[in-house]
Amino acid sequence: MGKSALLVGLLCGFVLGISANAQLPSPCPTTPVAKLSLLIPCATQTAGSTLESFNTTFATELSSLPTVAPPSGFTLSLDKSTGVYIVSAQNLGSVLSQNADTVGKNKLFVGFAYEQLHFDRADGISLRNIPTFGDVTFQVGGTETAIAFAATNHIDATIDLYTILATFGLGDRVDLSVSIPIERVSVGVFSEGTEYFVANGANNRSFTEYVHGTASGIGDFVLGGKATIIKGERFRLAGGLDVRFATGDQANFLGSGAYGFKPYVIASRPGRISPHASLAYQWNSQSSLYPNPNPGAGGNLRLPDSMMYEVGADVGVVRKRLSFVADFLGQHFFDALKLTSPAPAKDIFTVNPPNPLPQTVGIATGVSNSQDNLGLGLKVSPFGRLIITGHVLIRLDDAGLRSNVVPLVGISYRF
Repeated sequence: MGKSALLVGLLCGFVLGISANAQLPSPCPTTPVAKLSLLIPCATQTAGSTLESFNTTFATELSSLPTVAPPSGFTLSLDKSTGVYIVSAQNLGSVLSQNADTVGKNKLFVGFAYEQLHFDRADGISLRNIPTFGDVTFQVGGTETAIAFAATNHIDATIDLYTILATFGLGDRVDLSVSIPIERVSVGVFSEGTEYFVANGANNRSFTEYVHGTASGIGDFVLGGKATIIKGERFRLAGGLDVRFATGDQANFLGSGAYGFKPYVIASRPGRISPHASLAYQWNSQSSLYPNPNPGAGGNLRLPDSMMYEVGADVGVVRKRLSFVADFLGQHFFDALKLTSPAPAKDIFTVNPPNPLPQTVGIATGVSNSQDNLGLGLKVSPFGRLIITGHVLIRLDDAGLRSNVVPLVGISYRF
């Protein structure tokens, strides 16, 4: 997503700011920290844009995490002998995407899933070798002094996501769902580079830093409603709305700090092979993690909106017991942030400038990009209405901050 700029803000806030802390007064805390957002003021000493880029990136990431869909365990089919829709014995349903069926009147579906997102790259750039550059000017004894920091960095950033899901059938065609995420966010950065005293090249010195922080807690829960509009024997059409509430602690990047509204439409065909497709639009409100970057403007901005598109199929391999799931899942972000390829840093040196100049990544704003993924999974029902799920989400392109593979395991039951 706009998630890609996490890297620049992360490095400037964690690496460049922490390096500056050794030389001048700084709001940078020691590590590990109680609040991850306490590291962000460090970034404002070295690069004015990193504050909003880091905050916005993580907030947008948390507003669009891949989570198990409600209800993800069962589909309904028409019993021709009775004319009643019953739980399908032909396949066990989807994982991250949805079909147009509902869970059934007065029926309850509950599920639990675990996913791990370990970020590997940002906009095609490996997180194991990222160049950054920043500078800061301060007063010492009435004299203005400038220090620049050129670093090569290795980043580890992981989100462990535990999702509790419940869906209740208000009627034969209407469902009400709630999704509660519990998250653990962990970030570590190893950096090594050179501090340049801009006015006196003789005082240059090397440095090595490691900083990290973790936070755990409940994220932004989602309340959703879905209604089946057309419920034919061979075709189903449904519409719904998901509302995300800002219940997570945004100061620890456990929540987005914004409300979200996602209307969607789904079309599907029941059967042993059940194809389905959906289209949704994610609208986000203002977030305190996205302050207005324009000087003097004040206020907060809305997190980037996105269009979500999905198409796939559920295939019953063994009647009542085993299904295979395959999905193409995409998301197009509007006015997002993008990490740009390394380029020479600006020349601010007055004495003995290094040759060549240090390289640094940068940020482009107002960029629209798409993230596409392939989802593959198996669902097993060992007995009754219990389903065990194994799934992997595989990235298909480089846009945004990405994990090569996102594994998921889950368990669900329909009462």
